Amino acid sequence: MFFSRLIDRCRPWRLCLLPGPLKGPMPELHPEMQVIIKAREGIPVTASIDDERLNWTTYSARLTEPPGGDMQIDDLGIAAEGRTVAVRRYRPAALADDPCAPAVTYLHGGGLMKAYLDSSDAIVWGYAERGQAVAFSVDYRLTPEHPYPAALNGAYAVTEHLCENASALGLDGTRIAIAGDSAGGNLAAAVCRVC
Repeated sequence: MFFSRLIDRCRPWRLCLLPGPLKGPMPELHPEMQVIIKAREGIPVTASIDDERLNWTTYSARLTEPPGGDMQIDDLGIAAEGRTVAVRRYRPAALADDPCAPAVTYLHGGGLMKAYLDSSDAIVWGYAERGQAVAFSVDYRLTPEHPYPAALNGAYAVTEHLCENASALGLDGTRIAIAGDSAGGNLAAAVCRVC
């Protein structure tokens, strides 16, 4: 009964939003959306995590452009939870000699199970370049091999390390942001809540 009343109340909205089938030719997709759709071509639907990770690697490689020459990129290892968390640092050339640069910690998307440092390279490079900040991409542990709270613990440990060692890393400890997309955005919000 409740659901039928809910549907009746929603019906006028449905009529406004979905007036019927489109008539005429489909409108042209935005060029950026065309690139995304083309990158997915030929990638099969899979049931295994290993195959899905391989698909993600293929998809992200098709979308990745090499970074410009004005960015220093290096891989670091940050000790956390009795292991080393891989972190990639992106420092714009304009900040090369800045001993107190702003920073952003970036946590990749991928459903907590299928992305990694290379798949987010262009995104993090963009954060560093456009934000004129030193960006750190975190290679947190993936599920299901490492269940909750492994990803959150790794993300928190790296963020904490950056804050505690800001001056040694050439960062301003009062200007460290955290960002992420999709599952990484969820982790970023959770790290903020834990702090």
